[in-house]
Amino acid sequence: MRLSIGRSVLLVCALLASGAAAPAARGDALSGTLEFQFSNDDQIWNFGSFEDCDTVSDPASGLVATLCLELDLEPNAKGQYEGDAELTFTDDIQGILNGPASGKVRGKDAGAGGSDPADKASFKLKAEGPLTFDAPFNIVAQTTVALSCNGEIVAGIYETLCDVRVKLEGFGSATEKNVPFASHADGGDWDVTITLDLDDSNHYSGVANDSVGPYFYEVSGTYNEKQDESKLTLKGLDGDSDGAKISLKNAVSDGPSTGAGEAKYKVQGYSGKAEVATD
Repeated sequence: MRLSIGRSVLLVCALLASGAAAPAARGDALSGTLEFQFSNDDQIWNFGSFEDCDTVSDPASGLVATLCLELDLEPNAKGQYEGDAELTFTDDIQGILNGPASGKVRGKDAGAGGSDPADKASFKLKAEGPLTFDAPFNIVAQTTVALSCNGEIVAGIYETLCDVRVKLEGFGSATEKNVPFASHADGGDWDVTITLDLDDSNHYSGVANDSVGPYFYEVSGTYNEKQDESKLTLKGLDGDSDGAKISLKNAVSDGPSTGAGEAKYKVQGYSGKAEVATD
């Protein structure tokens, strides 16, 4: 018996000396509040405050007018826009037309080594009201202007071509295609802030919000202690945040409020993949 005990002790000592019995050090699960940054090819743009003016002329009558287009649109997490439009005419034609407007945007980051397609944006509007036409017409006419516009957002500049239809009550209508407009788009770099709880040894819960909408999320996920990696899913809440989704995989941490991993997102009409890390 004593010999067996002695051999067992010696065996344990040998294992300790070789390191075979030393347990693997546990890594850090994600914890606290984490802020991940998205930039460069992962930028998100918002054209809802579009503004531009253009000068138009009619050689036959000699009328010259300045037309200013202004949008006041709010996007949702799916990249759909709703709101109002205002058209202001000055110079030889005067008046302000108002009406509803809608639009959408689609952008995609192809990921590392891929070629990103252009961010596509479009909107439609229908504005109505009286316009005053100077000589040689000298009339006031109830007017309806409809625009259907399609374009691209490049480096924060939205350039679009619009098909314009103008109808003057009692006088008929006219159509002009590919009328150009351009405006600065808001947005660019963005971030998401996640507040996490580790409910047990390997399950996360929490909340998050981004700087885009902002949109708000419910957070769930798991921690693999053996691999020392975490997975998180951020799902947009009902309402304007519905449809937003961000996932994080192969995430590792060096301590509280730190983390890095591979993100996949679908936010406000934009989708893509990115390597992200906290500062």
